[in-house]
Amino acid sequence: MRRAGGGTRGGAPCSWLFFCLTPLPVEVIAESFGEWLREEIRLRGELQEPHQLRVSVGHDPRLSGPRLGAALFAGLTRAGCSVFDMGLATRQAPEV
Repeated sequence: MRRAGGGTRGGAPCSWLFFCLTPLPVEVIAESFGEWLREEIRLRGELQEPHQLRVSVGHDPRLSGPRLGAALFAGLTRAGCSVFDMGLATRQAPEV
């Protein structure tokens, strides 16, 4: 997974990355991110209710979107995040 131009990119050939971006690493990274995000918000005193943390996720038209999206949802959910599926979205849509 790499962040470029305001979005996280997936589905790249293995030669582009140090590891293949398959559902398992996406799920593990998403769970870690969700746990980190929850702790950061808790430390700021901004998280009052357990289900208050909401994350919106969109994807581009690549074929890997639904498969990697399911793994992303699983990891974020396991970390206690409430995930909203924006579906097919432009690059700027998750920033709104």
